[in-house]
Amino acid sequence: MGAENHTLALSERQRQDVWFRDDGTCQLCGHPGNEIDHIEAKKMGGRKGEWKKWIDRAENLRLLCHACHYARHHGNQKGGH
Repeated sequence: MGAENHTLALSERQRQDVWFRDDGTCQLCGHPGNEIDHIEAKKMGGRKGEWKKWIDRAENLRLLCHACHYARHHGNQKGGH
């Protein structure tokens, strides 16, 4: 899975659950996925201080390929392909 600092707090179980739920597929382009993305990023602080309760919940996580994850965090929200 991805090695970004904010994903290191996820348990192996959370990573596996997201990978299986998303069928090993990048949710933006359909290529094989290998990195977990926070849909609403931790660095944005989440919902008015409540982020600690939900930021790492499954509904805020998705599987992306490296190209789409990189593109998402560098200005292209639609992905990298």
